[in-house]
Amino acid sequence: MTIKAVVVDMDGTFLNDEKTYDRERFLAIKQEMEKQQMHFVVASGNQYWRLVDYFPDLGEQLFYIADNGADIRYHSEQVRAKTIAKEFHRPLLNYLKDELPDHRLVLSGKKGVYIHHQLPQDFVAHVKFFYRHITQIDLQQPIPDDIFKFALNFPAEQLANANQQLHDVFGEELTVVTSGHQALDIISNSAGKEVGIRELQKKFQLNKDEIAVFGDNMNDVGMFREVTHSYAMGNALLPVKEAASQVIGSNNEQAVLDKIEELLWRCCGWMPSS
Repeated sequence: MTIKAVVVDMDGTFLNDEKTYDRERFLAIKQEMEKQQMHFVVASGNQYWRLVDYFPDLGEQLFYIADNGADIRYHSEQVRAKTIAKEFHRPLLNYLKDELPDHRLVLSGKKGVYIHHQLPQDFVAHVKFFYRHITQIDLQQPIPDDIFKFALNFPAEQLANANQQLHDVFGEELTVVTSGHQALDIISNSAGKEVGIRELQKKFQLNKDEIAVFGDNMNDVGMFREVTHSYAMGNALLPVKEAASQVIGSNNEQAVLDKIEELLWRCCGWMPSS
């Protein structure tokens, strides 16, 4: 088995529950991956700039599938950008306000991130942990940007119903995906992490047998369908485990790094120095 690209989800997969990873160990692995001309790819619902923050040693010098595949970049250059058509902005905002009022909304756009100017400060602080370049605006006014993603949080007991309602009303024109932590993301139906896998394949002329994908949530299942080697975390949702070719350890056990080391040993005989 020759793997030429490793694709990792972040929250619940590559990152532990404290939102960190073993940087020293990863950098040793990444160095060997570079020797073997193996790409390390980040695929996440997170905003591009937040993902870059997680890799201070590498910065923009990776292939990023951000905002659930709506914003795809390689070495800082845009590979593909698919925003939500502006004609859906106001219907979405009105529906959320009238039919699903117990939500918290973050808009991830090309120029920055937008939240309502009257949100409580505890939620503002929460948003600042996950996003960069945040502006508080009046969402009753036109949104001053092209928007990759409507990111929504709901109380746990409302999540399934909200997911179903949004699918029923907007599902023909937009994609609604769950991304963990009581969150739903609305993106263009021409986006999705699986679209990022296809762009990766085109960029580097890879086939499905040459890509290994790691994930834990429903927004990762589309990627699993695009490749032969798919790995669900031990902490993944059951449908994600069922969709994967193998279930590995949890995100808190550094199972992704364990598996990448195994792949490097199998292809190249490399073992990390103790």
